[in-house]
Amino acid sequence: MKSSMQRKRRNPLKGLYWHLDRSSACLIFFSVIFAPWAFATVHPWSILTLNFVSFGLGILLTAKLLIRHRTRSSASCSERVVLGRAEAALITILPVLILLFIGMHYLNARATFDNELLIFNFNPRYISWLPASYDKGLTASLFAKYLALAVFFWSTYDWITDRQESLSCKSSDRRQPSVNVPRMSPRAEKVLFLICINASLIALVSMLQKLDNSGKLLWILEPSFTKDKNAIFGPFAYRGNAATYFNLIWPISLFLLLHKRAEFKFTHHAARAGGGIHILLYPLTLILILAPVLTTSRAGLIILVLTLCVTTPRLIWTSNHRNIIALTSLVILGISLSFLIFGSNSMTRLKSTITTGFQAQKDSRMDIYRHLPDLARDHLIFGSGPGTFSTIYLVHRKPAINVLGWKAAKEHRNDRLVGWSAWAHCDPLEFLITFGILGTALCLAWLLALQFIPWLIARRTTVPPPPINFFLVQTGTWGFLLHSTVDFPFQVYSLFHIYLIVSACILGTIARGSESRRILDPMPWPPSVTQKKEQGTR
Repeated sequence: MKSSMQRKRRNPLKGLYWHLDRSSACLIFFSVIFAPWAFATVHPWSILTLNFVSFGLGILLTAKLLIRHRTRSSASCSERVVLGRAEAALITILPVLILLFIGMHYLNARATFDNELLIFNFNPRYISWLPASYDKGLTASLFAKYLALAVFFWSTYDWITDRQESLSCKSSDRRQPSVNVPRMSPRAEKVLFLICINASLIALVSMLQKLDNSGKLLWILEPSFTKDKNAIFGPFAYRGNAATYFNLIWPISLFLLLHKRAEFKFTHHAARAGGGIHILLYPLTLILILAPVLTTSRAGLIILVLTLCVTTPRLIWTSNHRNIIALTSLVILGISLSFLIFGSNSMTRLKSTITTGFQAQKDSRMDIYRHLPDLARDHLIFGSGPGTFSTIYLVHRKPAINVLGWKAAKEHRNDRLVGWSAWAHCDPLEFLITFGILGTALCLAWLLALQFIPWLIARRTTVPPPPINFFLVQTGTWGFLLHSTVDFPFQVYSLFHIYLIVSACILGTIARGSESRRILDPMPWPPSVTQKKEQGTR
């Protein structure tokens, strides 16, 4: 009688937990779709929407943690995560230190910048030996975004590593598949599938827009800072950001293709050719490989070629002949079609840059780079304040910016004499200028931790040889980091957002313990004699 009453008391919490879990999934899926379609989430309304989604996920995570603590369900799930204490502390503490560093800049702001008059309103009470921002408003905006991103990352990671949809772990233990079958976190798989499908739809729409020669984003919005139709690609007002997005995602699509193909071959030995969901991933992968070339981005084309050069030898080494033929044909077809349609423009821009270099009179990129070392030297230790690059760059380019500052009329503003760049087109230097050496070291440590900690976990939970699909997914994230050295993907909210989602999927999938020990190999290694006999008897 007593046990039945206890079960009745637990049921409401189980139902509540189930609803909280479903709500978390809905918000995660919504953000995956919304972020790129909302014109890359660079406008205030889209940034605010994504912030609310992230904070909503944080509230749901807090509620789930309280329920777990109340029911002590996490104690029964000993295999829930395999993050070591040092690894968990590193990934947890670094974002907190980054937020504290930004918060110190905000609280000790040296000035606020008036965008109407283009003048500084200095704060005489700031402490000179502490981090201080030159634009309190921009630093506050960046703090809100980084706080939302940190909350979103941990909420997504927790949702992926949650092995059950209720408070009981028994359901996950009922079906234990054969160890021969490659395993993957089903929740991470859903997120990655949604990312690939969404990206392929964006690529298709962007190609149609490119063929239509429209000067508006998705035929709706005309970008305010560029009138070049060639620079627009779908919802992205800058082709470099579009190329970064697709170069991050096409290795994921290739990984899912190989993983689902291997899973289908394990579970359907006598199935007819052409079956399985992996067949749908062939056109998706082809479209996503096409997209970076069609953006006509020089850096995007280089990253695509480098990624293909890195992944192809590995695929050939571990694949059978049929896989090699299929993948090689897919890549050749995709590259050929892209060059036939729009690839000539990308190659022309790349060839011109290689032969003549950047021209300061014709290309603003080199004109921006010439001033970055001076800005870095002026704000070396603590930086000018996170998010303040546009303000500092404008003031640096125009030392007499305040001459007409007392006149409120916009026609007297003298900021039209030079270009006003909002980004440095080089994220490492922009971080160094705005965060200083200390803040840049914290950000770099966190990004590298997200890259290397999954490898450390994989070494503990798998056996050699190294996991190839894990290698493929991280090829995209490494390409993202490499592209940031010549562009600004970490300054674009949607790109940073999708990067953290992919990182959470990688970390969460590998951190599922023994249940994920066989997920990492989409193309199974040669089976042993005993395994062959078992497959023959089936």
